[in-house]
Amino acid sequence: MASSSQSNHDAINLNVVPSAAPEVWHPYFLSLNSPVMVIDSVMLSGTIATTVVAGLLTPEDGRVLAGRTDPQTINDSMALIIQCVASVSNMGRHLHRYKAGGANLKLPPGPWKLPLIGNLHQLIGSGSLPHSSLRVLAEKHGPVLQLKLGEVLAVIISSPEAAREVLKTHELSFAQRPNFFVSEFLSYKFSIWRKCKEQDEFIFLVKEIIMLSSGFNVPDLFPSLKFIAVINGMKTALERVHQKMVNILQDIIDDHKMNMITNRTINDSSCKEDLFDVLLKLQESSELKFEITTKHIKAVTSDMYLAGGETSETTLEWAMSELLRNPKVMEKAQAEVRKVFEGKRKIEDTDILKLDYVKSVIKETLRLHPLATLWRDPEYWVNAECFQPERFRGSSVDFKGTDFEYLPFGAGRRMCPGTAFGIAIIELALSQLLYHFDWKLPNEIKPEELDMTENFGSTCKRMNDLYLIAIPRIPFLI
Repeated sequence: MASSSQSNHDAINLNVVPSAAPEVWHPYFLSLNSPVMVIDSVMLSGTIATTVVAGLLTPEDGRVLAGRTDPQTINDSMALIIQCVASVSNMGRHLHRYKAGGANLKLPPGPWKLPLIGNLHQLIGSGSLPHSSLRVLAEKHGPVLQLKLGEVLAVIISSPEAAREVLKTHELSFAQRPNFFVSEFLSYKFSIWRKCKEQDEFIFLVKEIIMLSSGFNVPDLFPSLKFIAVINGMKTALERVHQKMVNILQDIIDDHKMNMITNRTINDSSCKEDLFDVLLKLQESSELKFEITTKHIKAVTSDMYLAGGETSETTLEWAMSELLRNPKVMEKAQAEVRKVFEGKRKIEDTDILKLDYVKSVIKETLRLHPLATLWRDPEYWVNAECFQPERFRGSSVDFKGTDFEYLPFGAGRRMCPGTAFGIAIIELALSQLLYHFDWKLPNEIKPEELDMTENFGSTCKRMNDLYLIAIPRIPFLI
């Protein structure tokens, strides 16, 4: 905890987390010695950071299959956000116990359950947002608790100490990924981000794919009811979107192949290469020990562009929202950018290294509005609900997954491999916006009146679109 003399703008000491969770938690984690599959271990929000790990117990082979899911609308009016879910079949009668070497699985405490739906009613029927419901449940039942989500057993982790136990101490047990219903159809994992002739169709496709891939599907919660996806049209929608995505990716690859042939014909070596070009050259060269197919290229590029596209856009939108809502922070960030880049028409990557305060703004944005994790526990953060980039200045806390109070990109084997890529995109884009434009809210909206309501989906986006007035600034004429 921070000392009383510490400034409100500083974070509480984040380096006091013990190396392991209290002994009372160990049986829960040590009981997961059999193979475990986890999509991600993430933190949800409220005033408590809550990691959700889900598992379906399958006594036939003694496996514990666990995973993360993103939120999804179960009914048209109901969005369910719990970042957890596994996808293996078997009925709910097997969820509470399994045999592995003759031992019963030791489960943590949890609230009472209803038949069939388990604890779903406590997450979507309480009138609160699901992440707030998780916070309340964690406060009542402790930092490690169990929930039953349909036919799926979830273990909720709600403290940095327990997160360290899951993500670090027992990271090998949580290192694999299960298959989800949506991924069976969207095998290239969402979409790509590219300028193309069918721009309107492509943008619509990106939004549709993100919507369809967000969170819980009935087959994920109730694997035995997988046929419902056929009845309600979900399977048809996924197949249709997947085929559109495949067609667009194929068009892009064909265009790049034609450009490569043209450039070789005219012997033009000045053309810049992108990711598609590099992968196509590797495919031709046969330098690797394994074959790169067109399907591999589609999978790699779609993953890369979505990871650095939609998620970065969400973070950037929240950063601009917080800057407009906090004019003094905006003024300070713009002053730093314009001092570092004074007189330049173009910002270079190397210049970004000099932006200390802007980096703190991004860190604070990811603390308050992370992609899948919310870190607002007042036990670890002074003024946890306030936007204060200063708390990161001079602090050793970083994205590297070693500070378990702040894991916007995960930790251990579950850490996002695209962390550096995503942060670079956000830093460059935000710096450009602050350098080249002055910003104000439309319709004389006051900063404190800006709507900051969150909408929960595969990423934690704004409920309503952000509308701003951009006033161009020409730095080399000033």
